[in-house]
Amino acid sequence: MVTNAVRFTGENHVDVLRFAFPSMGEEAIAAMQEGRLPVIVSTAQGPTRVKPWDWVVRHEDGTLEVVDQVEFMQRAGRNEARKGE
Repeated sequence: MVTNAVRFTGENHVDVLRFAFPSMGEEAIAAMQEGRLPVIVSTAQGPTRVKPWDWVVRHEDGTLEVVDQVEFMQRAGRNEARKGE
């Protein structure tokens, strides 16, 4: 089950970095944003580059996952269907 997620728009680097790395200092985030470096998060599959419109998902156990828009919407639909059961 997804507990939290943030969508990367290609412009909201800071929001994604704060979400993925909550303990990262503001100076480090500002430096990364100024350089517009790619957003890369550590997942169970290894370092994963986040592309615009991907979602970064934090699961209940704290692990991160990068999910594309289609998969995210499919999962949301399955979760809604389960609520009705």
